[in-house]
Amino acid sequence: DNQPLILVPWREGIETKEEIFTKTWIWIQIWNLPMHWISKEAGKKIGSICGTVKEIIVPTGGKEGKHLKVLVEINLNQPLLRGQQSK
Repeated sequence: DNQPLILVPWREGIETKEEIFTKTWIWIQIWNLPMHWISKEAGKKIGSICGTVKEIIVPTGGKEGKHLKVLVEINLNQPLLRGQQSK
C-alpha cells in the first residue's frame, strides 16, 4: 500500500515514545542534472529540500547514468514531496 515499514530496535519504554516513529531515512534519486551539477555539494543542496542529508553517492560512470543518490531523513508527519520543479 505504498507505506513505509519502520523498524526500531526495542528498548524499555519505547512503547510510550511516539516521536521515535516520526522520522525515517529514504534514498532519493536526482536525475537529468547537468554534468557540472553532479557533485556532493549539489546533492547536499538539493537533498536538503526534502530533509536532513546523511549520505550522497556520486556515480563514477558506466551504467549509473546522470543522477545522484541522496540519503535523506524525512519527517513522516509531513506529506512526501512528489517531484520538484526548479524555479
